[in-house]
Amino acid sequence: MLKVGWSPSDFLPVSHTGISSPRSEKDFPRPSAKRVAVTNEVWWVLAMAGLTALVVYGLLLWRVTPSHRTAIRALLVQHFLLCGIPAEVLSEHEELLVVRLAGRTVTLCLQQLFRRCAEAPPQTTFFVRQAVDAVIGALEVPDALPADLTARLVPLLVPGEMTIPAGVPLRPFQPELFVVPALDEGTRFRLLTTAALEAAGLDVDTAYATALRNLDRSCNMLVIDAPEEHDDGEQILRFRTLDGLDAARVLLPSFFPRFSPRFDDADLLVAIPARDTLIMVAADDPAHMNVLIWHARREFSRQAFPLLPVPLLVREDGIAPWGENPDPPLAGTPAELL
Repeated sequence: MLKVGWSPSDFLPVSHTGISSPRSEKDFPRPSAKRVAVTNEVWWVLAMAGLTALVVYGLLLWRVTPSHRTAIRALLVQHFLLCGIPAEVLSEHEELLVVRLAGRTVTLCLQQLFRRCAEAPPQTTFFVRQAVDAVIGALEVPDALPADLTARLVPLLVPGEMTIPAGVPLRPFQPELFVVPALDEGTRFRLLTTAALEAAGLDVDTAYATALRNLDRSCNMLVIDAPEEHDDGEQILRFRTLDGLDAARVLLPSFFPRFSPRFDDADLLVAIPARDTLIMVAADDPAHMNVLIWHARREFSRQAFPLLPVPLLVREDGIAPWGENPDPPLAGTPAELL
């Protein structure tokens, strides 16, 4: 009788079949040298393929190549057309794309989009669609400033590498970090130029003072996580208001006197890696300082709207970047720095 495939006896214990089985390692049949060599070659090829894939993926996370940028720009234009908005590309330059949309010339800064696509390539189409929806929403907003402008002015932190429209008044806060006046439109911020402020009857100094007052009033609605507590005070605090202004609250003159008592009046180490992130610990708590530094670096590379990868040392007399041997804080309070 011809035996095809396998039979139950192939998988039954020895006691069920009467077939002898190896009792020690020396009784097992040994593969030939040729088979061992072939197996080793296969594993070597698989290992090299895996290593190559990891290297390529790492390069994608590190930087979006020019070919990927071209593909992302083309995808943007395609999505505008799918939304029924004719898009004509007027010029391209690295992270800037100038297009004509519905009869209006629009300059798109694609820095954030490129970064997010590099960190999560499979979600590129989703990120592009988000960007298109944001641009369409901005186009629907009237150019005229609202009557309640002074109640919606806020100070916005922006990184130095961000492309800022001409005419927007910048004020330095920290190295590579600036403050700009912005209009809070609910789901987005509109950067305001000096000309727009003056047309509304505001000079730049008055606009910044008004923005700080509005930001201070918004602290009545703060959402703060305090996951760890002890008898002597807080150990770590994290703002989770998620209104786009959490990081900017470090600008407030009342920031240090308001939160330092929760850490036994110690100096504060504050991380603002992204616009919606502010984490603070006591500057004399090494264990939690290391946790904060790790979060600052991690969230700077992962979140939208990154700001600073290094923490800030906040003292009663000023704010400075933190280091192993931190420099003396900048002279003056946050209000004076603005």
